[in-house]
Amino acid sequence: MATSSCDAMTPVVERKTLEDRLETASTRTPSPASTEGSGRKVPEGILVPYVHRHTFLEFGSVEAPRRRSASCEVVMTGEHVVKCELMKMDVEYPGMHFSLESAVRAAVRGTGVLIIVGHVSEVLTVDASLEVRGSNALIDGLRVIGNGNLRISGVHVAGSVTVRQSAEIRMEDCRISASVGSGVVSYDRSVVSLTRCLVSECADNGASALDESRLSLQGCTMEANGWGHGVHLASAGVCVLGECSIRGNGRNGVVVMSSKAGEGVVVLRGCSMAGNLAYGLAVHGGCTVRWEGGELSGNRMGDCQGKRLVQGWEEAPKRKKKTVSRRML
Repeated sequence: MATSSCDAMTPVVERKTLEDRLETASTRTPSPASTEGSGRKVPEGILVPYVHRHTFLEFGSVEAPRRRSASCEVVMTGEHVVKCELMKMDVEYPGMHFSLESAVRAAVRGTGVLIIVGHVSEVLTVDASLEVRGSNALIDGLRVIGNGNLRISGVHVAGSVTVRQSAEIRMEDCRISASVGSGVVSYDRSVVSLTRCLVSECADNGASALDESRLSLQGCTMEANGWGHGVHLASAGVCVLGECSIRGNGRNGVVVMSSKAGEGVVVLRGCSMAGNLAYGLAVHGGCTVRWEGGELSGNRMGDCQGKRLVQGWEEAPKRKKKTVSRRML
């Protein structure tokens, strides 16, 4: 039978089939209550089954050193680590958790940091202050509500990101792809900030800001979003788009709509809007829209709809056609 060797801190662990590991886990797994807060060492070979797709959760304590598991390296720094693979636990744990919801609660009570590694087939819901870091991480959706204040980086969200009830979210170096609905939707004066994020292949809009919500997109790419707009702003608050690439969307690149004069401010700075199936930029209503340079090209219905509503818009001068005088003939 094959074996794998790790560093000197961990002995050689015999590899088993998935069925053997699950059978071992079901017969030898301690209950969470028996270990939570005890700080005792979990016996070698114990596996903690996680209910979705045979994934496993692993949590570290402040005292736990850097260790290497049977399959990969885990850094224990007092932060809660969600491991999504079969692993032998060889460090001390303050407690074991069997759902992402439980992991979030534990992280909020502890260091306020949650690390996700691999695929967790759950929707992450946050209603408190939390930082989430990902390493090849994939989750099935994200909701920030109430008093939620989330900072998240390095995570692929295979579902919608919904922000409600004046909550706040900052996303960095993330990918969002929603097979149903929009990629990012904010309501109720919420605050959304995306930096270097890719929002693509969503069924509807790439990002939507509604109900006086504020949106900031910096260095983001919004592309190939099926039947919607790249960015949809309807009765939004202050929205700033800087150095973004918005291309290949099913409707407009950016659409701005408002029902009242002077409602909201939208700043477009150095953005590229190309190859969208409607307009690159479409403005309707009384929202203040400021154009601070950028590029619009190759949009099927035209570059800009509602040009008179856009401050700073200057069309490139058209070249005069050379005419040949009859006298010269």
